[in-house]
Amino acid sequence: MINIENVPKEFLNFNIINYPLHNTSKGIEGVFYDYLKKSNFTDSNLTYLPIQWTSYLIEKNYGKNINYLKEYCKELTFNNQDKKFFTIVQYDGGPLVEIDNCLIFSSGGMFNTPKQNNLSNISIPLITAPHDFKKITNKRYQIGYIGRNTHEVRKKLEESLDNKKEYYVRNLKSDGIKNKDLNKFRKIISNSIFSLCPRGFGPTSFRLYESIEMESIPIYISDEFILPYSNIIDWEKLCLLIDLDDIYSIPEKVGDLIQSNKHLEMMKYGQYCYKEYFNNSFIIKNILDTVGKF
Repeated sequence: MINIENVPKEFLNFNIINYPLHNTSKGIEGVFYDYLKKSNFTDSNLTYLPIQWTSYLIEKNYGKNINYLKEYCKELTFNNQDKKFFTIVQYDGGPLVEIDNCLIFSSGGMFNTPKQNNLSNISIPLITAPHDFKKITNKRYQIGYIGRNTHEVRKKLEESLDNKKEYYVRNLKSDGIKNKDLNKFRKIISNSIFSLCPRGFGPTSFRLYESIEMESIPIYISDEFILPYSNIIDWEKLCLLIDLDDIYSIPEKVGDLIQSNKHLEMMKYGQYCYKEYFNNSFIIKNILDTVGKF
């Protein structure tokens, strides 16, 4: 049985957060907590730290007012120096605070979290509630994208790729995302052979997995690639990996893959990975298998 740390109630907000907009589930943090409360059969020397990081950090102005959280984690590890923990973080950039002797399962990377003496950081998929979309076999666009301008590369993509009728590449003019934008996003991605998945505030993006769900091949553009389960997933068969300074090579690479029909194999492999690995059941199993080795 896994021991669950008794944390302050302020850190246990299980309310559903629209992050991203269409989300109607608790996210992996809350789903894992619910599962462990009902089916705690794994033996581990690690204690589960059940902080609901995403809801708490968003409530605290996206991590700008978290002194209480910092002090709590500092005291927790200081008072339990012989104790080892694990926690699950969906929030972009990790937990944002130092947690010594902690194994961190992170969906969005650790770029905003101080360097710490943690046991390890293990990447897990950044997934959300399934989309309600219409499957399209004969897709209209070779490349599709609609999103917010949260990183300079997104503006460059719009400028460099929005010049062909086979492409649909648009950044929203407003910062907020409305339901009409969400519907447009679904229509464009499901109707595109490839979809641009550029980094935003963090090095990865929900749209990487949303694109796979909607049977579009991701073009993952970043300066730091978060690739969970690389020991069982061949990411080069699943998507195009493009460095930030190599975006001008995208049209040629996409054209070659379509001409050779290799995109069909990539789509098929994407659907296999989505069903097998990019779901809460597999993520929970993987986490439990990992902590069970400690």
